[in-house]
Amino acid sequence: MFIGHAAVALLGKARSPSISLGLLFAAAFGLDLLWPVFLLLGVERVSISANPIGFSTLSFDSYPWSHSLLMALVWSGVALGLARWRGLSFEPALLLGALVTSHWILDWVSHLPDLPLYPGGSTPGRAGTVAVSARNPAGRGNPVSGRDRPLLRGHPGAGPDR
Repeated sequence: MFIGHAAVALLGKARSPSISLGLLFAAAFGLDLLWPVFLLLGVERVSISANPIGFSTLSFDSYPWSHSLLMALVWSGVALGLARWRGLSFEPALLLGALVTSHWILDWVSHLPDLPLYPGGSTPGRAGTVAVSARNPAGRGNPVSGRDRPLLRGHPGAGPDR
């Protein structure tokens, strides 16, 4: 999803050319910039697994403080507040806050259903499972692509490749 986060930062530059591109990228990637800090502090957890999503060997076990919807909104408010404190007018500051929120939205569309709504809250599903969620009400197949089979080969019940 990195290209999506970069794309919204570039769109932000078109909307507000006076803001530095680096600051726009920092806002768009903000949740991912917080995530390793929380990992090092032991607040969030990741494990190495057998390539759960075909892109990375990292399995996101718990990341409610950087990637839950509630905290994304909180971090957006923090970004907006810091931008105002540093002297940006309201509209550019609001853009920076919106870019932070856009990160969660883009991750929700592209991730397996594992993003919590709030710290301590349940998630629509875990990596390697098929969950019932707003995007996958039948609880079948890949909720992102809509295909009628799980994402992973060797997943229980996956059957042969089609």
